Amino acid sequence: MIFRLYIFTILLLMLACNPDRHRRSQPTGPDIKESLINANRIMMENENHTIDSIVSNSNFDFQNSGSGLRYHIIEKGIGSMPQEDDTVSVSYTVHLLNSELIDEKKVSDNFRWIIGKSDVLRGMEEGVSMLGTGGKITLIVPSHLAYGRFGDNQKVPGSTPVMVTATLHKISKAKS
Repeated sequence: MIFRLYIFTILLLMLACNPDRHRRSQPTGPDIKESLINANRIMMENENHTIDSIVSNSNFDFQNSGSGLRYHIIEKGIGSMPQEDDTVSVSYTVHLLNSELIDEKKVSDNFRWIIGKSDVLRGMEEGVSMLGTGGKITLIVPSHLAYGRFGDNQKVPGSTPVMVTATLHKISKAKS
């Protein structure tokens, strides 16, 4: 009897310690990559749906730039548009889509940046590049052209589109 109990205990321990019994298949590199691509695609589709809803309920005639940026030129401005390496002077407001103010630069702030060489929102740079001096534009900037997947760690949550209204006050052409 003790021998049977001993054999039973040994068998039970062997079965309980079998690593293959509880092993779950681990996703491989391609599986993880495909899952991330699908999750990103779904997130972008949802974001685009939100933006499209705002555009369709707006009084503005928004255009799509092809990068995902939606824009409405209020005033085209005069003269040529800024090119890469030109310095632009801009005033702007940035709002979340719920109208909460995130950032603002007034004319008196004399906010300037060099086209193609700055860390301003890529969507704002794309929009301002469509204007001449005195031009004004309203933009709906998708998250990948705004604050990205992680936001700004302050007021803007990750993967959040924003609305920008910007006025181009001056273009200083790059020296050749």
